[in-house]
Amino acid sequence: MAWTRIAAALIGTAMAAAACSDGADDEPVTAPEPNVRVISTTSASTVPSTTAATSTSTAAASTTSVPGSSTSTTATLETTTTTADVPGVSNLTATDRISTVGLGPVFVGMTVAEATQAAGSPFERLTPDQGPCTMYQATDFPEAGVKWLVAFDRIAVIHVEQPGVVTRSGLGVGSSAADVQARFGEQVTERPSPYDAALTELVFTPLEENESRQRVIFDVDGSGQVVRYRSGQLPEVDYSGNCDQ
Repeated sequence: MAWTRIAAALIGTAMAAAACSDGADDEPVTAPEPNVRVISTTSASTVPSTTAATSTSTAAASTTSVPGSSTSTTATLETTTTTADVPGVSNLTATDRISTVGLGPVFVGMTVAEATQAAGSPFERLTPDQGPCTMYQATDFPEAGVKWLVAFDRIAVIHVEQPGVVTRSGLGVGSSAADVQARFGEQVTERPSPYDAALTELVFTPLEENESRQRVIFDVDGSGQVVRYRSGQLPEVDYSGNCDQ
């Protein structure tokens, strides 16, 4: 009986020890499962995200650094495809109109170099350098009869001597004196031409204070038609078409 009780006690102790050992092993097996899931989840979500970011970053870097990309192309278009930089292609067109401050992209006050850049056309000297006054034309401008008077190295007046280029009001060579007077009313004054006794000058004076030195002068013949006109700043706009007058 004693041996039986001892054997039973030993068997019970062994069984209790075995039960404790299995319980302890459950935690290492069970606890890593969330870790494995986290790693797996992180791997699944982070890696594609990182890859996408890298791809986007690479694409962005590509667009800013590789020639021909959109950003680079935009900058290139601004600096190299402007017609002002392309020889033989003029920014001056037949649809450009005369204002009190210039014609198209060429403005009173520009140097010849600035006008060449703006117009996309070389400016050719038509008269010898006569001190402060020289006449030029834009060689690639499609409209004939337009000249620029340059005084003290800057454009001062634009002369129009043939039909084609008109003012912003639609007036030009071939318009009538009545058209000019009807359009500008009291802003127009009439005076004899100091350079040609057969002509009368109709002088338009802007109302704007910042254009107090600007004038548009229409030369009108005996039949009442505009035969030429000029636009620019005083005192040069009062000169006739010849720089020596």
